[in-house]
Amino acid sequence: MRAKTSEGSVGVLGNSGVLDFVVAAARYCALVEPTTTPIWTRETLEECRQVLADLYADALRLPTWPVDAFGETTGGFVTEEAYEAVRQRLVGALGSYDYFLDAEEEAMKYSETPIGVSSAELLADLYQVLGNFTWVMRGGSERAMYQAVAECRYSMEERWGELLLTVLRQLHRLCLDPLFELQSGDGGGEDDR
Repeated sequence: MRAKTSEGSVGVLGNSGVLDFVVAAARYCALVEPTTTPIWTRETLEECRQVLADLYADALRLPTWPVDAFGETTGGFVTEEAYEAVRQRLVGALGSYDYFLDAEEEAMKYSETPIGVSSAELLADLYQVLGNFTWVMRGGSERAMYQAVAECRYSMEERWGELLLTVLRQLHRLCLDPLFELQSGDGGGEDDR
């Protein structure tokens, strides 16, 4: 239910936690987009770790509104090209540190060999979700923003919250590793899988 004042509805952004989440999501998108943050440094990595922690905490404060199955969709604004640009630049920046073993990966239950996970792919997946969300929140109608918040909170519980925690754990390790160095240049190198 939306918060009300004596003058009526305060709108989607007036609900507790929504504005904080929108700000954190926009900060994250700006951080990973090659056009707004062309070079990644150790400080950028530290900032990414902080923003991810903020995003998770702020997402927990989002209202749990029902998702309207027939409401306006909040997906499709982040193009495949934009997703791939983010992923490729992070692959280039992280270099050999991009892949890490994740014992909590769902596929590990059925595998006899360790499963590698790409930090760049997880960060790009989060970019896709949060980029779509912020796009709607920038210029959407109240109804579209309501739907975006409802979908974002639901999908956080179902999918992207786990992705965020997985990559946050890896970024934490990298930030504390004295041997870790980001690759020089713009981080736009080719995928070396």
